[in-house]
Amino acid sequence: MRGDCALLTLGCKVNQYESQEMREQLESAGYKIVDAGGDADLFVVNTCAVTRTAEKKCRQVIRRVAARCPKAAIVVTGCMAQKAGAALKRLSERLIILGNAEKEDLLPYLTEDVSCATAGLSNCRSYRGRGIDNWNGRARAFVKIQDGCNRNCAYCLVPQVRGRPRSRPAQVAYDEIKRLAGKGFKEVVLTGIHLGLYNEREGDGLAEFLSRLPDIEGIVNIRLSSIEPTDFTPDLLNVIKSDNRICNHMHIPLQHGSDRILGMMQRPYAANDYARVIDSLRAVRPGLALTTDVMVGFPGEDDAAFEESLSFIRRMRFAGLHIFRYSRRPDTPAAVMPNQVSEKIKSARAKQMAQTADDITDAYLASILNEKLRLVVEKIDNSLCIGRTDRYVEAEVDFQPDFSIGDVISVRALSKNNGRLLGKALKKVL
Repeated sequence: MRGDCALLTLGCKVNQYESQEMREQLESAGYKIVDAGGDADLFVVNTCAVTRTAEKKCRQVIRRVAARCPKAAIVVTGCMAQKAGAALKRLSERLIILGNAEKEDLLPYLTEDVSCATAGLSNCRSYRGRGIDNWNGRARAFVKIQDGCNRNCAYCLVPQVRGRPRSRPAQVAYDEIKRLAGKGFKEVVLTGIHLGLYNEREGDGLAEFLSRLPDIEGIVNIRLSSIEPTDFTPDLLNVIKSDNRICNHMHIPLQHGSDRILGMMQRPYAANDYARVIDSLRAVRPGLALTTDVMVGFPGEDDAAFEESLSFIRRMRFAGLHIFRYSRRPDTPAAVMPNQVSEKIKSARAKQMAQTADDITDAYLASILNEKLRLVVEKIDNSLCIGRTDRYVEAEVDFQPDFSIGDVISVRALSKNNGRLLGKALKKVL
């Protein structure tokens, strides 16, 4: 099987990285990668199962591709394939259903029809990914260094579909970063399913990985995609304090501001524990932008618990929120808990939380006006350069003739509008 191939990716940064891995496998085997909106001989759909909405979207994508391109082969992989491969197979007999582990060596499966394959996930102790050499159409590069999770939060399917924690050898990751720097990338985003568990079994962890990460010519920004509050060790705080390449932004999932709900979620901290982590980070990085995930409508969340969560979030002075409505996932403890919250109430609470998110983002933007920031140029539109700063805040600045996509430029934030900074370009950093 050779010809034109299109990839469709749903879900997280890890999925996006793994799609790039698959793209490079396919290109090396002679496939031509084409736009997913057109015709192709092969489609690869990399799915997500984090919520019912994500699964619904995956099914819609698969059905559309199957109907629009009746002669195409369709590979369905990713977390929904891992979780519900047999159900997906009923959408079309043409589907080749592969689990997450099979992404790492996709090609042998393209000559035969296979059922959902899960072998090797639960017992795998090392990340065996091929790695990547480039990032097509992106201004920043993701580098996956970890996979899997063992924390078993009450609402979450991730340990079931991603397996136990496993990590990539540090030198292999460093070599990949060097290759990407050689292609002109100036910001790398370190990512994983549970990044803070990197090399936990060996005891030298994420802090050691970062402290030994060599100075690589061309790399200006190192961004950490998401870290759990329990993973901020003293060593990691010291590295964050001392390495200016690490972006002045951390995404630290909270999920809820009520201790009662956090306990029901099986999250391993209380709200005050989380607050102490935030205080420690702000002590080593003043002005740090902090973003978080927060859930509304978890079973047992009454009006008082929701208000407690709102109050805590306001107190933390986040730069932004990612808001999720609780999604009932079969085979998780939360799915059978009493006092499930109605969709109507979830919707109302999500709307109220979104207003809080707008307010705290606006307050954070106001707090950093007139500061110097580093911006990665992601788009050039007429006389403007648009991108994200080291604080992960989107900004637009005046264009200068020597600016290109992927450049890192120093900018000064002058004003704000609709959640975005407006500023002045000072100089190219690299």
